[in-house]
Amino acid sequence: IQTNDYKNAEVSLTKAIEIDDFIGDAYYYRGICKLTEGEYESALTDLKIAVERTKENTGLTVNIASVVSFVNT
Repeated sequence: IQTNDYKNAEVSLTKAIEIDDFIGDAYYYRGICKLTEGEYESALTDLKIAVERTKENTGLTVNIASVVSFVNT
């Protein structure tokens, strides 16, 4: 993501999720990649899953909720 190569980042994050689908951060960052690519519905799905997987991380949950709110408007 740091190199703005969102498509390859999305592929890598998808592989990480296939290995362990409880990695909330992977869903979050994949959702951000999808947002950047204009895939809003799919991004929203990933971000919602990220919220479920990261409930113990209040800061991340607040950030995700802000993005979800923005996408829904």
